[in-house]
This record gives sequence, structure tokens and C-alpha cells, in this order.
Amino acid sequence: GIDINNPACCELHRWKYANITRQDGVNYLLDHDNQLAACGDWCIEGRVENAFTSANELSKVFVNIL
Repeated sequence: GIDINNPACCELHRWKYANITRQDGVNYLLDHDNQLAACGDWCIEGRVENAFTSANELSKVFVNIL
């Protein structure tokens, strides 16, 4: 029963600082001693494709560890 063609409120949110410049260094972070890992677009450059690349490279390391 809700008319989605006539919204009462419409907002758009942009990530102002999301698209960072190319980073130097590794595409993921891995601390073997503490068993912690981090990945994301922020490791490479602020684009969704780089989030996938970072996670994919870290997953390959996990496969070799396991």
C-alpha cells in the first residue's frame, strides 16, 4: 500500500574521501602472530574493483596457509 513513485523524502549520500590515490605497498595486511588480516580498496586505491583484488589476493594466501 505504499506509493514508491511519490516519496516523502529522497536523499543521496556520497563518500567524499572514498576515492583515495594509489597506495604503495602490499594489497592486504596480514599479521601471522596475532592471526589478524585486513583487506579492502583502501589498501590499493578507492575503487570497488580494488576491494575485490585485495580480498582475492588475501584469500590466495589463506589457501596456502590452510
